[in-house]
Amino acid sequence: MGRPSIRDANKVYLTTLLLVLLSTPIIQRLDFYRSVLLAEGLLLLPTVIYTYHARLNLRELFRLEWPGWQLLVLSSLAAVFCYVIATCITASTWMLFAKLGNAPPMLVPPIDTPQELGMTILVGGLLASIAEEIFFRGYLLRAYERLGSFPAVILVGLLFGIFHLSLHSLIATAFLGIIMGYLVFRTDSVLAGIAAHFTNNLLAFLIVYFSRAAADVQPGPFDILSLGLLAFISLFLLSRVLTRVERRTFPMEVMPRPESRGDLWLLVDSWPLILSFLIFITLAYGEILLVFRP
Repeated sequence: MGRPSIRDANKVYLTTLLLVLLSTPIIQRLDFYRSVLLAEGLLLLPTVIYTYHARLNLRELFRLEWPGWQLLVLSSLAAVFCYVIATCITASTWMLFAKLGNAPPMLVPPIDTPQELGMTILVGGLLASIAEEIFFRGYLLRAYERLGSFPAVILVGLLFGIFHLSLHSLIATAFLGIIMGYLVFRTDSVLAGIAAHFTNNLLAFLIVYFSRAAADVQPGPFDILSLGLLAFISLFLLSRVLTRVERRTFPMEVMPRPESRGDLWLLVDSWPLILSFLIFITLAYGEILLVFRP
């Protein structure tokens, strides 16, 4: 099976990150729906160009296999528990920032009518899930499998968190990325990742719509304790769901590690990820300055 090289994957990741980042001024001028469409289109563009140029098998590269309804339901159920855990992590981080200084606003898209809810679910839920899963759990995961299955799932999850360029949501986003990568690897189908990703986004939009949550919601200590209890229960239930997924799939494949060709070779291969990390650190530093601004 044709598989992207790690060097190419690193370059595509950096190119995609820069493309979306440099387009941010344009994206911010658009409404929510157009901004999501533009951002997700730019996210897929380098991958589409590379895949076409390399003439890779799309079905194998992106794991376009039907896993069966049972595994899709289990993936969606896992996402429900992940959502509770990630919400607890994000709220705790936000509260820590608030204690230290000025917490960043917890922005949510405006959803006031059923029509807006439907459009938000379609664009911000389904289309965004498809694009991001094709890129992260499709293209990148295939490339990094050369390092071994577990390292690939962890690395792609971290890259997923870094790509969102937000310090206060990094841990929660990376956690979600790791779980979705695990589901895709176990089911050998990107559709499991899309189902989980869509369920996560759907829950967020439904809660915003039915609670009429404002953008400046401020969780208190009691809210954090309640979320913590729910997160602990959800973690237990998530482990049970993942165990069931594991029993219905083949053991995780471990690709042979590439032979080391010295530090210079490693630097040549890794510099796009190092630069991506430095971009994230720079933006995170700016976020920290906003927290401690007078």
